Amino acid sequence: MKPLFEILAALVLAVALVMAARFSEGYALLVYPPWRVELSLPLLAVLVLLAFVVMHVSIQLVSHAIALPRRVRMFKSERRQQSGRRAMLDGALAFAAARFEEAEKFSASALDAGEEPELNALIAARSADALGALARRDVYLGRVGKAVQDYPEAGFGKYMEPSQGGNVGANLLVPCGYSPKAVNTHGHKNRPYKC
Repeated sequence: MKPLFEILAALVLAVALVMAARFSEGYALLVYPPWRVELSLPLLAVLVLLAFVVMHVSIQLVSHAIALPRRVRMFKSERRQQSGRRAMLDGALAFAAARFEEAEKFSASALDAGEEPELNALIAARSADALGALARRDVYLGRVGKAVQDYPEAGFGKYMEPSQGGNVGANLLVPCGYSPKAVNTHGHKNRPYKC
């Protein structure tokens, strides 16, 4: 709506200038030896206005051109951050669903993007641990300056498979000393297992 008012104001101003110019008998004399230029006052006003518009547009174009690299960097940074956040959420979802290969891949991607480094390193390391890839586990933890010993409750090396009587999804959230089935029995400490 604002541009429409600006265009209307410019048109009204142009009409007013044309009407005023009809009654103007003034002139401007520009002298640059050996040349002399005589202009009517309305024409000089139009030329000055046109010069102002051209200068304004030129300054805007130059300022946009100077700001362009910064805008591109910001755009790429935002895209990288969105991609990292999406990978982090996909990794957490895959981890909760016990799809460890996907969880490791997504969490490693989010870790590379710098999105919540410690959380993604822990998910990737825990997934690698569940897959038996201990070297990769240590690399993920090393990237954030941590080691397996820094997370005694994470269950590294002690993952309970469903064939061993565990509930894969619940085991990810239940502390040591409780059966994964204890989650479904309103917190009673039934069937503890050793971590």
